Order: sequence, then C-alpha cells, then structure tokens
Amino acid sequence: MTWLATDNYYEAHHHAARKCALGSGQWLLQDAIFQQWLSCETEHADSGVLWAYGAPGTGKSVLCSTTIQYLRRNGDFTPTVYFYCDSQNKSKASLVNICATFLLQILAQVTQVPTTLEDAFQIARRYGRSQISVDDRISELLIRVLEDLPALYMVLDGLDEFFSRDTVTIRRCLGTLPSIHIDSSRNHHDIGNYLQKAVKSLQFSDESLRERAFVMLSKKSDGMFLYAHLGIQTLRSAINIQEMLDALETLPKGIHNFYQMIIDGLAKKPVEHRMLARRILLWISSTLRPLTWPELQDALSWDSKEEKFDQYYAPFKYVVLETCYPLIEHRSHSDTFPLVHHSVWEYLHDVSNGSKITLTATCFLFENASSHLEIAGINLAYLNRAEISGSLSLAQENSPLARYVTDNWGIHLCSASYDVALCDQYSQLYSSEDRRLILLARALMSQAWPFPLQRLLYIQNKIRFWTMRTRGFERPQIDDLIDIQKVLFLLDDYKRSQRSNDDVAETKAISNFERSMIFRELARRYAMAGQLETGIEMFEDQIARIDEKASDVLASKAWLLNSLGILYDQQGKSSKAERVQRQALVVQEQHLPRNHIDIILTINELGRVLRHLGRYEEAENMHRRALSTLQADFPGTDIHITWTQNTLGRVLLQSGRPLEALELHKTAHASEVQTLGADHGYAIWTLSDIARCYHALKMDSEAVEVQEEVVERRVRMLPQQHPDTLWAMNSLGLLHEAASDMHQAISLHERAHKGQVSTLGETHPHTVWSHVTLERLKGPSQDETNRVLS
Repeated sequence: MTWLATDNYYEAHHHAARKCALGSGQWLLQDAIFQQWLSCETEHADSGVLWAYGAPGTGKSVLCSTTIQYLRRNGDFTPTVYFYCDSQNKSKASLVNICATFLLQILAQVTQVPTTLEDAFQIARRYGRSQISVDDRISELLIRVLEDLPALYMVLDGLDEFFSRDTVTIRRCLGTLPSIHIDSSRNHHDIGNYLQKAVKSLQFSDESLRERAFVMLSKKSDGMFLYAHLGIQTLRSAINIQEMLDALETLPKGIHNFYQMIIDGLAKKPVEHRMLARRILLWISSTLRPLTWPELQDALSWDSKEEKFDQYYAPFKYVVLETCYPLIEHRSHSDTFPLVHHSVWEYLHDVSNGSKITLTATCFLFENASSHLEIAGINLAYLNRAEISGSLSLAQENSPLARYVTDNWGIHLCSASYDVALCDQYSQLYSSEDRRLILLARALMSQAWPFPLQRLLYIQNKIRFWTMRTRGFERPQIDDLIDIQKVLFLLDDYKRSQRSNDDVAETKAISNFERSMIFRELARRYAMAGQLETGIEMFEDQIARIDEKASDVLASKAWLLNSLGILYDQQGKSSKAERVQRQALVVQEQHLPRNHIDIILTINELGRVLRHLGRYEEAENMHRRALSTLQADFPGTDIHITWTQNTLGRVLLQSGRPLEALELHKTAHASEVQTLGADHGYAIWTLSDIARCYHALKMDSEAVEVQEEVVERRVRMLPQQHPDTLWAMNSLGLLHEAASDMHQAISLHERAHKGQVSTLGETHPHTVWSHVTLERLKGPSQDETNRVLS
C-alpha cells in the first residue's frame, strides 16, 4: 500500500546481515533468557519484552539481524516485523515512520488485510491524505491491528539512537524487564569469527603475520565489533606489508582514540585532499537525510572560492569513499554514503574533542549551528541560481540536489547560528515574489509529508523568528499566509495547464480539508490586521479568472468560494457569505458524491453563517446533516465530528438550549483531549464554549473555574500578549462581572486592554471593545453583559 510506503526500511537489515559471519550470534539465540522470552516463560511474560543492550559498536545491529532471521525461520508462521533506528536519517526516525513500517510488514505477512487497517485507509483517503500521518492516530491503529493478531515478533534496533543516547530514560523504562547485556565476555567468539575470515583477505605473505594481526585485533577490540571492523579496514588501506605492520603496532586503545587517529591522519594530507574530506564529512554528517550519490556530487560541486557551482569541481564517486575511508561506507541499494556508525557522528559533533587532536584536524569537528550555517549558505546559493529559481518543474537528472534543497533549506537556515551575510542571501531570494512563490510551490509539489502546508507554515514561522535579529527585516506572519494562498492559486493554474504531466500528481495531496485549515488561520490574520478587504479582492480576482466550462475548474472553484465566504462572514457580510457558500455547495453536489468530505465541510460552513444570520433552525439542520454523515463513516473522536459538535452546540446555546449545548461541548472536549491533548487550541476553544454554557445556566462559579483554565492554558501555550490569550482574559472578565466580582473583572479587562494596545493597536476592534467595556463597568448593565457573553 502506497499509503503506508516508507523508504527502504529493509536496507539496514540487509546491510547488517551481510556483516554477520557464519555461526555468529548463536550465543544470544541459545541464551536461557532469550529462550525463556521466546517461550513466554519469563517472570514478565505478559510484557513480552526482551532488552538486549551494550555499548556503542558492540555489534547490536548485527545481532538484531541474526535474531530477525532466526525468528522468521523458526517462528511457526508468526509474522516478524522490525525497524532499525537511524539517527543519520532524521526524517526516518519518527514514531509515525516506525509504526507505518511495522504495519507495512504486517500487511506483507498476513493473508487478509486487517479490517482496522482498511477502515483507517478509507478514512484517510476521504480526507485526501495520500500518506499515513499522526492524524490517523497511528500508534492506536497499530495497537488495534496487533490486538487482532494471535502473535507477532517485533524487533527494534538502535533504541539508544532514537532517544539520542538517553540511557537513563531507557533504563527507567526497561530496567526491570528481562535483559541481556552484550559485552566482551559474550561476543568475543563472534568477533573472533569475523576476524578469522577478515584477516584472510589481508595481503600478508606469511601466515604468522595473519595470526599476529588476529591476536592483536582480538585483544584491542575488547568486545567492540566496530573497532575490529575499523582495524581491518585500516590494514587493508596500507600500501605494503611494512605499513600494515606499522599500523598494527600503532592502533590505539578505544574507539574514540581510533577516530582521533583517523582524523589526525586526514589532517596530514595535502590541503586540497584535506578540504575535500572536510566537505564530504560536513554533508554526510549534517544533512537531514542521507544524500544519494547524484545529490552529494551536486553538493560537492560548490566552489567556495569562486562562489559558484561547477560540475568540473565535483569529485569522482570512488574518490569520495577513498578520501574518508573508513569513516564512511557506500550502500549500493540506496546509493548513499552514510557514516560507518552513529558514534562517528557523535565524535565529529563533539567540539570538546578538539583538545585531543592537532589544530589542523579541528576543521573536521562540526558545531551543530555552524554546520547548519554552512549548509544553509550553500542551499541558498543553489536556490538563487537562475535555472533553479525560475522553474516550477525541475528535471532530477539536471538538478539532482534541487529536491533536497527545496525540502530542507528552511530547516538548515533556522537551525543555523545567526549570520548577517546569510540573512542577506535569504533576503535576496525572498525579495522577488516570483522566485518566492515558485520555491514555495515546488516545495508543496515535492513534499512527501501528510500535511505539506502545515509543515511549510511551521518552517516559515521559524525562519521569521530567525531573521528578526536583522534590523529592518521584519516579515509579518500574514505575508507568509498570503504567499501560501497565492501559491495555491499558482498550483491550481499549473495543474490545469499540465493535466497530462505526471510531475503534478503529488499536488493532489493538498486536500481541501488542509486548505480549509490553513485558510481559517489566514482569515483570522486578515481580520486581526484589518486587511479583510485585501483577502476578499484576491479571491474575487481568482474566481473571475476561472473557466467555468471545465469540470476540474468547477471543482477548484468550490474551495475558492468557501474561502471567500469565510472572509465575507469575518467582515460581517453574512448574507454575501451565505450566497457564495451555497454556490460552492451547488458546484460540489454536481461533481462529488453526496457524502464527500468537501460537501460536509461546506454544509458546516453554511450552518455557521446561518447562525450568524440568526436563522438557528436552518443552521441546526445543516450541522445535524453534517454530523449524521460524519458519524456514519468516521470514528467518534474524529476532528470533523468534534468540530461539528461544537458548531451545533453554539447554535443550541444561542437558540436558548444551553443544557443540550453543554453536553455536546463536553463530548467534543473529551474527544479532543484524547486525540489532540488538553493544550491544543481546539480543546481550549471548546472549554470556552463550556464556560459560556455554564454562564447561560446561571452556574457562574463553574463558568469562572472553566474560563480560568482557558486563560491558564492560553498563557502556557501562547505568548501572554497573543490576541487569543488577551481575548480569553476579556471573556473571564465578563464572567467575573456576572458573578459580581467587579474588582477582578476590571483587573482582567485592564490587562487585556494594555496588551491589545501594544499588540494590535488602539483602533483594533478588540482594543476598542476592551476600552468600551472598561468605561461601561463604571455603571454596568446586566442585560448588556448577558448579550456580550452570548
């Protein structure tokens, strides 16, 4: 299933299995604790967990591959799934990816697709999600699938890498469970097997020299498979027997000292050789995922002296491996050059090692923010090239690095130490609207993320904070949101002009559901900035350009009408909003099935507008129609069900049925806390609804208590000066007023007013409202208070 597809999850297993010498790992399989775990005879059999642990480099991954092969051969058809955590591939090391990989392997080993998995896929497809994501509550999904299986073996390698070597946390979680400690007393036979085979490949003319190498490496490795491997590779790189013997005598004790020796050796090379090694190690150890060879070669074509990309400057493939050997290796299946072990990354990124190596060798140590700075600069130089910045669709063979740079330049930039020159590079790229929109559009087209728009906004927000340190370089968040909207227009136009072009297929992942999520935020920002008219003009112009004769154009017109309706409603023009929402509904009902999620979204929006028009019975009918359709097809905790329950609750409250409204809001809040967390914005908004219901029921103490929680959570999750936090204070002030606590009410409104003046300005509607309310409190009218609360 492409919905579950993950990148080459099996490669790490095959790579580890190839390293395993014949007969290795038998001590683990024959260990009494392992056999007790296998037969569920341990004291903690109910947990089903066995923890095998050891120091970095002791051969855990190889033992993991041995265990997987054993379980598959002897598991009586019980499915065996596995995952190798890889700290060098940050996009891979996520809970979503691990669970998706397990589900994909389960699917390959069962005779029938689990019903739970099929149902989850159908729900995701209706939402327009082409790839599994956190919104599919993937850990819960995996648990439900496991509950339907009679048995399963699950093998997870590299847990320490997943937790960034946080062994304290791991020990706290697993320390009381059955465990096997991997050390020299247990794995010496396996290391001996490996070395016996490996020394035969050395170019010794005398068998006694092979025996000498075997004995010395066995002794110095001291239970470290990685040390034995590096020792063999070092001897193989010698140019003659004497150099091999010299290397054998000078091999240091301990893996970190081994790295120090290799780094010092690189530092002694000629300048050109040394600087090439540094560039290779920088890119291999500091990118967010492993680069393929064409990508790496393209990256290494950067000539820092000439400040340009020159393919004649890029090294040959064999040179890359020779230059940094044995710190890196080549994996043929993915055509990548990863570090030979995670401990190499740890060594290179620990600048305290600089005191133990020569001054020249310190160039191979990378401080995290500085390495991001260097890569971000090269990324921006790549993006500023005319052939890259001017094209929406790039051929991979002509611009191999374009995909990586497009997806990740922003992460490198906002992770970099601040640098004025780098900020100038960013300014050069973003000063041109055409370049900016093409870059953003290409990012959305190439992303494999379930919600590429959300990720893009997140990165833009991080970049904005990074650039704020430059005086005069302030980019309001609303500008980023407007760019996103223009990009969606651009992609709509591009898809219509390239209908037969496969390059645009991935844009289908941007569903109307996600568009609506983004546009709600955009509409709020327009309102806060007093720029609703700007947004309305954008959408009216885009709709005017639509060719109404083509069916796919009509489908794209629907979301434009939805968005325009939201803006009209924000502007207080609810009658106009109703008209365009009904137009959108007509378009959708002509081209989509009756229960399509896009139709449900429009029905809910129409219900919200009707509520604002005071037509509560019609609004209630709309929301109940939407709710019944959703409940028939989606789980009760689905985000659209909770959203509909809340909008229906507001209709009921305003039509004088607060008790019914309260029950709906409580149900929605429980679901939101379960699926999103109590501090999520949706859950906090629902708490505000609950407080309003309590007030309508004249349960003012309960209302105050709930709204105080709202303010507390707003302050914890948002800046104190955030408009939502300040508005929550206003609402709490009104409730204190209703409870006759005038002193507290005035204090809250004063705090909110002060923040609104500072954040929004004196003429903003929120600021004006707070000012009027403070004046009114000198002689408050209870009727007015009740009207505002409702």
